[in-house]
Amino acid sequence: MGDRMVGQLVPPSTGTVVIEAAGAPPLTAEADELGFFVVDSVPAGPVRIHCDTAVARLVTDWIRL
Repeated sequence: MGDRMVGQLVPPSTGTVVIEAAGAPPLTAEADELGFFVVDSVPAGPVRIHCDTAVARLVTDWIRL
């Protein structure tokens, strides 16, 4: 079991956030109208974050948690 990731999309917007972790299935959360999201059980190690809103799509580099 991993940690909880709490975040906010800026500028605030609804959207989908996907956490991709090496060797684990993707974790998905929906951002609310203020852009806030929570993802539970994020495993330690390398992850990257995919954010998809009505106006933008972003994928981060791999980061280590």
